[in-house]
Amino acid sequence: MAAVRSKRPWRWKDILSNTTWFSVVLCFITSTLINSDALNYIVFKEKLGEGTGCTDGTGAERTHLDEWSTASGSCDRYICFHGVAANFVISHTCQELGVNENPDTTNCEETADTAQAFPGCCPVLECSDREPVVAPTFPACYDISSNYSCTIWNVLGGCSSTSNLYNFTSEFCQLTCGFC
Repeated sequence: MAAVRSKRPWRWKDILSNTTWFSVVLCFITSTLINSDALNYIVFKEKLGEGTGCTDGTGAERTHLDEWSTASGSCDRYICFHGVAANFVISHTCQELGVNENPDTTNCEETADTAQAFPGCCPVLECSDREPVVAPTFPACYDISSNYSCTIWNVLGGCSSTSNLYNFTSEFCQLTCGFC
């Protein structure tokens, strides 16, 4: 199924409204990560060589503010920008979810609506109402540090409220020091 492409012209207002963004160096190559609501995508600006025009993946010349994608159905957007001092290709690509970005692999999965135009086709994390993940239970009173370490600090007086170690032992040696 081919993705639906928007005919609306690209505008800076679209990027800057309701968006948290971070930009690195505005000259030569610039990369910007867009986090807008549930959509994550990267905007990358590449300065072309002097006198070089914009070309798409097929080698076709592109004019100022032309938009294209790498292939039919792909979830990306490229824009040609002819500036006074230089020409640029501005690419918009989806931000992939990292390995540890899914907090609940049982109930959540990465999905993408490829029928949407960019950035609506970018993958998002969707969670269902399936069985909730049960966090492991710990005893109400336990030592975070090893039994050996807590015993040493206790023998050295670290469990006393007047000790320099008290702030540490009250947190990490609660069972050995009898704080609970």
